Amino acid sequence: MKREIPEQLKNPEFRFFLVKKNEKIHLEYKFNTENCYMHFEPKLLNHLLNGGNIGVICGYGSLIVIDFDDADYQKQKENLLPKTFTCKSAGKGLKHFYYILKGDMISKIGIGLDKRLCDIQADKSPITCPPSVIDKKYYSVTDESPIAEIDYGTISKVFEINLLKR
Repeated sequence: MKREIPEQLKNPEFRFFLVKKNEKIHLEYKFNTENCYMHFEPKLLNHLLNGGNIGVICGYGSLIVIDFDDADYQKQKENLLPKTFTCKSAGKGLKHFYYILKGDMISKIGIGLDKRLCDIQADKSPITCPPSVIDKKYYSVTDESPIAEIDYGTISKVFEINLLKR
């Protein structure tokens, strides 16, 4: 498999961080403020070439990622979400739906009380992304659509939460 950042993530407003090889833990301190890189920067590309993993930082370029942690909950909700660029995680093989948030950025939201069902990764929260690999399992693209826009109303309705503008 090619170790290349997907085209949909090559937005000059997005920022990436370096992740240890075969892991999903950031390599540098201040990874979501100072030590973050544009998709074309040599430090990021060389890290990939040397087998390192990467992640994208939500919030930059209004990017949010809906990160499912429960397969049944994902099945229940995924068809309610607008079609968008989507990846599968290397761990549980569950989906990450990438969106551009219309309106002011939100803070990360965890959904599920007794058991984590889903996270809405937002302002400065990290998410490991393709072409990262853990234990020979890749973060892989499952829907090559462009990154779609999503608004507060859609998120509130799909996840049955009251998401208000800051």
